[in-house]
Amino acid sequence: MEYPLEYILCVEGGYLERQAKLLIHSIRSLEGPHGLAPITAYQPRAHYKVSQETRQFFEAHQVTFIDLPLNREHRHYYFANKPIICAYHEARTQAQNVVYLDCDLLVYQPPTTFGTLTPGQIFCRPEDAHGYGTTVDFDDENGEIWQRAYQALDITHTTPVRTIRDYALVQPYYNAGHFAFHKADGFCVQWLGHFERMVREHWLPKRCFILSEQMAFSLTVTQMQLEVVPMETLYNFPANLWAFDPIDHPAYQNHSLDEVCTMHYHKIFLRGYNPLASELARTERGQQLNEKIEEFGLLKKAPVSLVTKIRRRYDDWQAHRKYSY
Repeated sequence: MEYPLEYILCVEGGYLERQAKLLIHSIRSLEGPHGLAPITAYQPRAHYKVSQETRQFFEAHQVTFIDLPLNREHRHYYFANKPIICAYHEARTQAQNVVYLDCDLLVYQPPTTFGTLTPGQIFCRPEDAHGYGTTVDFDDENGEIWQRAYQALDITHTTPVRTIRDYALVQPYYNAGHFAFHKADGFCVQWLGHFERMVREHWLPKRCFILSEQMAFSLTVTQMQLEVVPMETLYNFPANLWAFDPIDHPAYQNHSLDEVCTMHYHKIFLRGYNPLASELARTERGQQLNEKIEEFGLLKKAPVSLVTKIRRRYDDWQAHRKYSY
């Protein structure tokens, strides 16, 4: 049976694997072919294993689990997982349309648009805020960084975008937590190459390093001159902003979650309660997801061993020392 798309995600032990369960449940509980689409979960770092119970959950939900130390060269930097697993998957998949999802997302409605990409298109949306992006005139603290990157990659033409929270007009800066690509473009291999060059040549100061893979993502979209298919408000909806922050982008103001297909909630459940509960409870599907948020333990932090805490701090120190200035 052919499916319109397939999903991939990156998972590691701890709170991330709890989020992965909610994401996978939200896909598998969809009606129609989108609920049956192939899902592959990658575990690319050797020292951050998911539990046996999570492996059993993956098996029960027909998730292909790939436990390979793909991230060896950049093992101290967890954001490197993303371009690494995407490039690996792109080179091997038989699907034409592939959807990458961060684990802190859930699929609320069938995402019918994802399976319709043609070569030369990518499905993504601008970043929530200006953040580590830069203005169209490069006249802020990040401007020089982006100008150097454009020069290094021979980028001479750009199409500015509007960010979601602050509605700022910036050089193309996209959210790399949720996107869809067409296999034929070789986008992810290019993205990984740009990321590796960025860290090898120390393009970023320490204050910007945390989102280097997202900057590399945005640069790759621009350099390849891909047509960005707008996600608008139905996909990668910023549930964290909707719940707590003012949103200046007019398309996202006073928005109900009823028609949202995918929502990005980030860490909002770690406040100890579910700020989406009353809105989700208005539908039968939303009520079910509310129950799963509690069942999978998303309202509390996952216990972390002393060994893991030390390893994470060591990795952070090594990443900043090795890749930034």
